[in-house]
Amino acid sequence: MVFAAIVLSFFYGAGGLFLIAWNASLLAVIIINYITSIVNVTGISASFVIAKHGFIGFLGFLPHGFFEVLAYFIASVIGAVFARDLFKGVFSTPFKWHASRDLFYWFLLTLLCLIIGALIETTYFF
Repeated sequence: MVFAAIVLSFFYGAGGLFLIAWNASLLAVIIINYITSIVNVTGISASFVIAKHGFIGFLGFLPHGFFEVLAYFIASVIGAVFARDLFKGVFSTPFKWHASRDLFYWFLLTLLCLIIGALIETTYFF
């Protein structure tokens, strides 16, 4: 998914944000399924119960979701910066190694955020 964010951002400036929106819609579907499986309340108090369980469901995904969305955002920035540098001709100047190194460091930060998010996600329910 991170590579898709980089490629989409390279060819289409805000393409990586599409993946963030897609991830958010999946999160919404999971939370709604969680709420409907738990809540069987009708009437005026149903909205308060649904809001409470929705908030609790959202908090369950927040610890790993922060790092995952941060990784997608950084990957989107990497793709956009790489495209800008490529089209401006930075890679044909003596600064090409500096630009390549910076992009590599940002990519390592993206992988680190994904690893932290994956570790939190896999150990959260234990």
